[in-house]
Amino acid sequence: MRAHMYLTSDYNYEQVIDNMSSIFPSFQVERWMDKYEKKCDANLAETCSLSLSLNDLSAMTGTSPPFAEISEMVLDYGEIPGSNLLRSKIAKMYNELGSSNVTAEHIIVGNGAIGANFFAFCGLVSSGTHAIIQSPTYQQLHSVIESLGCEVSKLGIDHGFTSLPKDIKNAIKSNTTLVVLNNPVNPTGQIIPFEVLEEVALICDTHKVTLMVDEVYWPLLHSIKTEPNAGGVVDQIKSSGNKSALSLDKGNIVVSGSMSKVFSMAGLRVGWIASNNLALREKMLSARDYTTISVSKIDDRLAAWALEHYSAILLRSVLHCKSQKEILTRFLKSQPRLELDDTYAAGGTCAFIKLNDIDSMSFATDLIEKYGVLVCPGELFDRPGYLRVGYGSCTADALRLGLIIMGRALEQYK
Repeated sequence: MRAHMYLTSDYNYEQVIDNMSSIFPSFQVERWMDKYEKKCDANLAETCSLSLSLNDLSAMTGTSPPFAEISEMVLDYGEIPGSNLLRSKIAKMYNELGSSNVTAEHIIVGNGAIGANFFAFCGLVSSGTHAIIQSPTYQQLHSVIESLGCEVSKLGIDHGFTSLPKDIKNAIKSNTTLVVLNNPVNPTGQIIPFEVLEEVALICDTHKVTLMVDEVYWPLLHSIKTEPNAGGVVDQIKSSGNKSALSLDKGNIVVSGSMSKVFSMAGLRVGWIASNNLALREKMLSARDYTTISVSKIDDRLAAWALEHYSAILLRSVLHCKSQKEILTRFLKSQPRLELDDTYAAGGTCAFIKLNDIDSMSFATDLIEKYGVLVCPGELFDRPGYLRVGYGSCTADALRLGLIIMGRALEQYK
């Protein structure tokens, strides 16, 4: 009966599309990227750290990808939460970077962080509940929650994080179930201080609210020193105090991570959710059963191989992004119509640049359509008057070229 219904000539396909659109609003930044990213001469909109090939990683580490093992692999679904090998590598990384007692049982692997976030939200909110989300941030972190029938309150972080714990406390309602943060922040590159996370976690614990932190850009911290005598990157992260929210010892904590941004392998489509609460993990795992079931076994195995060398990839990303940020900073100092807040671009791969007396959507559209340089206008993050510039995804030469062209466009823009 159902199959026949879908095959009838009067089936309204347009209505199905309209229904889907009413459930999920247009994902503005992804629609913008999809429209232009394959047509640009300089892509300053992407936010991964400079992507790696398997050959690149092999040369960096002196090891070879596990191709022999993969070629003999039976291509069934594999382990639904992700292989024990990969989840153990992820847990080991968190423990080495300052968390404690994280095991494979705390991890669920997903199809990128975007997939992991999706099934996490499906397990953590429902119609009639309330969530508190920082703003600006990546659109998925509020739009999916709203689409699930959950009321969302957005808290601005434009002027830093001093008042964030108090603002969250004041925004909590009787039906609040979730607080969502993003650290380092997309699109600004701000870093939420760990002491602020501790305060927020305590407030959430007191009110029986889950704290979820999207950490896809952690631990790409520009405070890490890269001089030969500076010490190892892992030790510096532990001593910096900018640890993962998973290391918090209060309340119900969920974090998400990914191979895409810091670890430069978006093509693997591997991300994860980690939680200190195994009951929450079961809720999220149940929601995940309705989506992708499992990730590719090949992607899973390659990600496990890559994470054996996570510190080497992290050091490469830190070196690259710090150097790229210096190029961007020099450019901004020469541009009176552009401005970068001192607290922005402290971590991650992107900067949120203020435009002085310029319409950001109009300028960004001109920049790509007339000059071939792609950036993201602030309107995509509910912040008109800004541009998100991804400086970490391209080579130094590509960044310089894109910025030179942007400078010329600014000179001619009326």
